Amino acid sequence: MTDVETAWFEYRKKLLSFTRSKVATLDDAEDILSDVFAKLAKVSLEGRAPDKLSAWLYRVTKNSIVDYYRAKKTTEPLSNENEPF
Repeated sequence: MTDVETAWFEYRKKLLSFTRSKVATLDDAEDILSDVFAKLAKVSLEGRAPDKLSAWLYRVTKNSIVDYYRAKKTTEPLSNENEPF
């Protein structure tokens, strides 16, 4: 079993619970976790596996949740109603 598989079995439920408490749907939480473990697989293949796996996973998960909300953020155009021109 690879380090990524071991991490998946050891941390998936905890990270899913953490992520689920921060986002609206289970599907979104699972998508975020998939991205987190894809990042772990990438750094592991590059030989840069984190020393403190748990801390790394939670930090990357938190950052992924922030990215999720940034991507969903909508901007409202400014209204010209109150302009004196």
